[in-house]
Amino acid sequence: MERRPGDQGHPRQAQVKRAVLLDTSGWIAAAIRGQTCHEAARAAYTLAVRQGFRILVTPMVLGESHALFMRLLGREKAVAALESVMRDPAHVLVPVDDELVRTAVDRWLKPYRDQNFSLCDAVSFEVMRREGVIRALSIDRHFSAAGFEIVS
Repeated sequence: MERRPGDQGHPRQAQVKRAVLLDTSGWIAAAIRGQTCHEAARAAYTLAVRQGFRILVTPMVLGESHALFMRLLGREKAVAALESVMRDPAHVLVPVDDELVRTAVDRWLKPYRDQNFSLCDAVSFEVMRREGVIRALSIDRHFSAAGFEIVS
């Protein structure tokens, strides 16, 4: 099945300008020296902030990232990472409701049986589609498979 984000328009698409979506893989890579693609992810994240991009993040990505930060850096640094994103006005927490989850499952998990997209990925894809966002701060190739741009 051809992957074209935004096939079906959404009324909010025109409202978001200069936005990227923050994914766990990109956040971890940017934040922790020695991680795969650290320099590229850090540069992309820093550039997005400096250029005034809105950085969209879902509660699902916050939860997934918090768990990884705890495992890799410990509890205190994991909480500090969450707090830094939640208090920074450049970061926008996108609410996830039942309808968004159902749509993500129907649009991204059911049709793409050849891909191992997680529910967190699918919700991120659907947020990007709805908001008209084409780039993710991510190193996860699933975003590319879904038709979005990632850190390279």
